[in-house]
Amino acid sequence: MKEFEAYQAIHPADRVYFVNVHALLSRSDYFTIDDHINAGGHAKIGAAMAELIQKNNWLKRP
Repeated sequence: MKEFEAYQAIHPADRVYFVNVHALLSRSDYFTIDDHINAGGHAKIGAAMAELIQKNNWLKRP
């Protein structure tokens, strides 16, 4: 996360946001064999992203 934020500070891009999801995930949110995020982990990330979108009112109705 720090590397992405450092890059963004040097090369700013409009409307690019970083969400640190590490704190949301537990060991059970990863597959055992290859350490990719499983469906439960993706559901947690999706819920966090939806909350952020709603909080910032990024989906405005025309």
